[in-house]
Amino acid sequence: MVSGLKFEQFFFDHDNFFSFLTNEFKPFIEPTNHLDLETTEALIEAIKNFQGGVLLVSHDQHLLTSVCKHLYVVHDGKVDLLRQGMTNGEAFEKYKKDVIAGRR
Repeated sequence: MVSGLKFEQFFFDHDNFFSFLTNEFKPFIEPTNHLDLETTEALIEAIKNFQGGVLLVSHDQHLLTSVCKHLYVVHDGKVDLLRQGMTNGEAFEKYKKDVIAGRR
């Protein structure tokens, strides 16, 4: 997605961060917090049709499982890939069960 940059530079170098907000990369932080269902569906279609990269941070299960190729969970200073051989929907359901059971 962004070549030639280290992860730390991309996420923590605030001076250079905004230079990467181009038509090729869009970050979305909790984009559905104030959207109704119809608008959320329009956002899902727009993200699916977008040709660049997207960083999506959200708690919206429908949005995440509809558009994401990879799901990650950030917890206790670690970043873990959520899917690991499952569909996004299956992985999200397993994650919710793990949280309820106290395993996460």
